Amino acid sequence: MVALDINNDSVLEFIVGMNGGGGLRAFEYSGKEIWMKDAVNVFSVATVRENDIEELIHTDGSETVVRSLNGDKLRSFKLPFCTFVMGRWPNHGNDPVIIGLSDMSIRAFDLNGSPVGSLPIQRTGTMVEVTPIDFRGQGIKHYAAVVSLRASMNLSELYLFDRNDSLIYHEVLKGMYPSVTAIPARNSEGEFLLVGGDDGTVTQYWMKK
Repeated sequence: MVALDINNDSVLEFIVGMNGGGGLRAFEYSGKEIWMKDAVNVFSVATVRENDIEELIHTDGSETVVRSLNGDKLRSFKLPFCTFVMGRWPNHGNDPVIIGLSDMSIRAFDLNGSPVGSLPIQRTGTMVEVTPIDFRGQGIKHYAAVVSLRASMNLSELYLFDRNDSLIYHEVLKGMYPSVTAIPARNSEGEFLLVGGDDGTVTQYWMKK
């Protein structure tokens, strides 16, 4: 689910993806349905800004679909995963990319479904989050990724790559850690890395000088 103002009335609406054949649905804040579009297994839905226009992107079975905020289908393409997150990618500037897990790799594609790059991982999982990070205040030089393994394993893995896609740090984390982000470091230049667990645990990382 995502929340955004789709009709410019300064009130949030909600875009909800349904499992099975429930489709993609837009609701007013009051709960009244605005529109419904046919789709199956909408496991991921997100917003993306393309050419200064806000759009929706979601899974639809084996396809990924881009829509206007009115629900009109703009295009679709096939990707090798059925869940994704939106993010930035090494050496790809600020353009948003679609990120998911496939073939023992974290893979990224542009908004037309063309491959952007991949990063190798040791075990595949069910969810991934990726964030660029500037540890030393010298610009983005590293990318962190956290991969949640199957729930039955109750494990996650943290990876840190440099801009050449080389792995420089790897750690197995006990528990499910579905989020990773970078925040400004207090009283110093650069950023800290925060990794968040589904039990409320937040672990902070930094790079020694």
